Amino acid sequence: MYVESEYLVVADVLLMNYLIETCKELEFPYYYGIVRSHYKMK
Repeated sequence: MYVESEYLVVADVLLMNYLIETCKELEFPYYYGIVRSHYKMK
């Protein structure tokens, strides 16, 4: 079952900040921003 295209998804701000800070501390490359994700069934 898919959600309707009008359904907006927003990441948890606290979790995202924690992940970014952890990546910085461990010197891991990271990217953040708006992305489009899709899945096509056969």
